Amino acid sequence: MKKKNKLKRIDRAIIFSMFAFLFLFNNKVDNDLHNNVRLYDNTTDFELDDLYNFIYSSKNLSKEEKDYLYNSKFLDDVLESVNKSDYMKELYYNRFKNISVKSFHDEENHITLGYYNETEPNALYVRDYDCLNEKNEDVLSHEFIHLCQEISEYNLIIESCAEIISNEYYDNSPIDSYQSQVLLTKKFIEIIGPDPIWRYCFTGDFSLIEKEVKPYFSDVDYKAFLDCLSFDYDDIETNKIKFKIMNDLLGKLYENKYNDDINNDLVISLINKGDLSLVRYYFNDEYINYSNSYYLDYDKGEYINMSYEEAIDRGLLYVSAIYKEKISNEKALNMIDEGYISISRDIDLINSNIILISRTDSAGKTYISYLKDGIKYDKVDVDELVRQGIINVTYYKVDYKLLTSSQYANKDYREGSDLHFSHSSDTLLYDDYVYGFVPKKVYLPTIKDSFEPSTVVRQKVLEKRKIH
Repeated sequence: MKKKNKLKRIDRAIIFSMFAFLFLFNNKVDNDLHNNVRLYDNTTDFELDDLYNFIYSSKNLSKEEKDYLYNSKFLDDVLESVNKSDYMKELYYNRFKNISVKSFHDEENHITLGYYNETEPNALYVRDYDCLNEKNEDVLSHEFIHLCQEISEYNLIIESCAEIISNEYYDNSPIDSYQSQVLLTKKFIEIIGPDPIWRYCFTGDFSLIEKEVKPYFSDVDYKAFLDCLSFDYDDIETNKIKFKIMNDLLGKLYENKYNDDINNDLVISLINKGDLSLVRYYFNDEYINYSNSYYLDYDKGEYINMSYEEAIDRGLLYVSAIYKEKISNEKALNMIDEGYISISRDIDLINSNIILISRTDSAGKTYISYLKDGIKYDKVDVDELVRQGIINVTYYKVDYKLLTSSQYANKDYREGSDLHFSHSSDTLLYDDYVYGFVPKKVYLPTIKDSFEPSTVVRQKVLEKRKIH
């Protein structure tokens, strides 16, 4: 007995020593980071290691959040501009200390997914945030870019560039917000180049933009241009008018600057049309090259056989992995009340007096129209009928994942998922290959090349980009 107890005491001592070592080691790592965090000094340039230490020393962030936010390429590019401004260095010192991600919930506003408020300089707000995942990471990167920006009055540039920069630096985060603003800003960049825009975003210095714009406008037009660079987040109708005026002013700027009609510019025409085949990078020089600037000409191309993976890469095939997990009615209804929309329903009409007419699914809700005792009821919320005990519904929590070609090839999705394939009518799926139409890839001069080293080069590039 004593021997056994002695062994227990030894085991406990060893385990305690191991935990003590791990605790001290982790504290040492944290303390080392804290000790390396720079003190406030706006006379000394920030280095990339400074931002690394700030982010990884934050006790408010998980390891996953730290790894996601610390994008060395983006932060290194930003520091080149930030270090030219003592004011921005002071802002960075205050903003990067103890960064946190906070959740918010707003019943009345279902549009805002996240926000950054300078009154809380180191807080990033994400709607209904619990932990970092595929659904909210693009919101987090957008708000983090705001933390890195000089938040100035011309929010059309600030918001649209947060979307564009997030797309270029954070694993092609989708541009799915501020689409009208993004369209105008892309056209603006095509006219004056990316450097003045980048400088304004990360220092607040508007002088390079003014230099590229003001000489080509009358005083009245320039004043209207400045007015249109700001928009109201809530006044949709006024914004439509402003965006229309800005679009017309960009056409005038192009004509005055290059003595040509903006409609003759191929790239801007593709942007205007919202052509999703246009691939173009403006800021991240790792992607700015000849092969990464192109569009697809659907009037020219050929039908070919290709693998499933190649078809996915070409955008001819979309494969979704859908996993359905059966959950209780109570849990489902609670999730629905909390705004969770990934719920699937199988309806069982157990009441013989009910005749189903139609079913409609919209925004996570299911509505049915039915006859009961000869009376027609239109678009009644199914969940409300469940609460009333009129029908039975089997609920499923749905995990939906759109697969990349590598995820499809490596079966990188939840075991037991059903695969759903979608494609155009002129694309045929066979067991071992896909047969589909491949448009011709037309390469374009890169945006950086368009503005280096002189306006003479720019003029030559414009000639190449004309629609003939």
